[in-house]
Amino acid sequence: MSCKRCEEHVLNYIEGRLGEEETRSFEHHLNECEDCREEYMDLQQMMSIFNDEKNHVKPPDNFMRSIKEKIQTSKPTPKPKSKRKILEIFRPVAWVTAILFSFLFIGTAFATNGFSGLFDWWKQHSVNHQQQVDESIAQGVGERLNIEKVSGDVKVTITNVVADDLQTHIYYEIEDLSDQGYYMMDFVDGIEILNTDEYWADPYTSTPLRSHVRLHSDEDFIVKGRLGVSPMGVEEGVISLQLTQLAEVLSDWKESNKMNIAPSEDNERFSGNWTFDIPIQKHPMVVKEMNVDVELDGHKVKFDKITIAPTMTILSYQPRSSGLVEKLIHIQFQGIEAGGRMYERSPILFGNNSSTVGGTIVFSEVAFDSMYLLQPEEIFIHIDGYVVQVQDDKEILFDFEEDYSFEYLGTKTSIEDIHLGNPTTFKMIEEVNSDRQYGSYWFELIYDDDPYKFYSSTIGTNGVIVDAYGQTYEALDYLYRMNELEEPQYFTTESDVTVWSEDETMEVIQPIGIQIIEYQKNKWNNKKIEVDLR
Repeated sequence: MSCKRCEEHVLNYIEGRLGEEETRSFEHHLNECEDCREEYMDLQQMMSIFNDEKNHVKPPDNFMRSIKEKIQTSKPTPKPKSKRKILEIFRPVAWVTAILFSFLFIGTAFATNGFSGLFDWWKQHSVNHQQQVDESIAQGVGERLNIEKVSGDVKVTITNVVADDLQTHIYYEIEDLSDQGYYMMDFVDGIEILNTDEYWADPYTSTPLRSHVRLHSDEDFIVKGRLGVSPMGVEEGVISLQLTQLAEVLSDWKESNKMNIAPSEDNERFSGNWTFDIPIQKHPMVVKEMNVDVELDGHKVKFDKITIAPTMTILSYQPRSSGLVEKLIHIQFQGIEAGGRMYERSPILFGNNSSTVGGTIVFSEVAFDSMYLLQPEEIFIHIDGYVVQVQDDKEILFDFEEDYSFEYLGTKTSIEDIHLGNPTTFKMIEEVNSDRQYGSYWFELIYDDDPYKFYSSTIGTNGVIVDAYGQTYEALDYLYRMNELEEPQYFTTESDVTVWSEDETMEVIQPIGIQIIEYQKNKWNNKKIEVDLR
């Protein structure tokens, strides 16, 4: 595999979408080529951070630009169609559902007043989380450490640790001893695990740091949070954690209900040196085989197993939609009932994974709150509905010189605000009406020229949520309040698209149309599945 082909396949490799032969070829090239290996390590680290915490943090602007630049320089593989060439640029099926309720929301929510519902959710989530940690440690599942280090009138305390074979959670408090401000960890800069080589064997991962979540605290001048670290390769060990920079929390975060969960360029930095040797002991997880087959409106699904660990619960299932035009791509769960309690889906995306072969999802893993202390013998899986992906093939040709609109599945899409050049930019506006038959669709731009010349990105996607009664809600307002609505459905409404070329002689990039490849939509099927785990 050449460096060029490696560059084209790096995202597919990270997402597990390469076939066996391509995977072997890719890994062989990484072992031989230092430049590609470093590129992969950088991108893998950024994507890991992004995917783990995109429902919780607003990454700094320069961090998100780095991710977009990495993604944009990966050249997609085109599909030939007659004499024209098409280039895949936008797949809401894979990205909008996962990212809208995360990065695109977080990118604006924490800079805006008026999100008291989300702020209240964050406070309650932090309380519930702390109660769970306290219960775990009281029963010997986790360790209370209270290791303190002071530098420049700022005290950092490693309070608790809970570890298993899925991840390690390190809880901390940061206190300004001068009673002047609030400080939080800077997860992008100023944090390092000094003994990475000792416990983590992956040669392509430069750091085992996975995630950071700031937890709410009512105490003055104290900030609480949790670090997520990849599981160590041994049962017991010591993590050497060094902090050299903290970020100051915006001073009005309490009064304005701004969560300010992660630092941005607006936050001042505070330098120091806080170095910890953190003892870690992994606690065993329990895997229960299920082998339960269910059917949702003709879509067959097999629930394989449930993994019950101190840090989370993971439910694994396989959609059986191979070869169908309409494929079930994921299930919407209300939660898992056990011991008279409902264990909800974890709002953190780590542990929520899917693997695809040839565009078909072969298995999915969904993370829920940990039920480790209960160790249930019987559970009830509550399903609200599911999302299907429907193959289609609709070509819409137009000249991209002036605004244009077309109908698709009962809905009008408008191409507006077109600015031709290098780059070329435009907006896609989708109506939301009672006749709309899809949530979002995947399209490709069509060109007369060689698509390898072009790169593209779609950012700023907005949407709305519509409930069973036709009431419309702004998606941003109801990010964490979906359980308040009956049969909520998400619809894309607006996207900003940019197309550009690195060929400086190309002054104008002008597509000749778009081709819709497939769309997704929600279906509702309330179902309660009883599973005996004995």
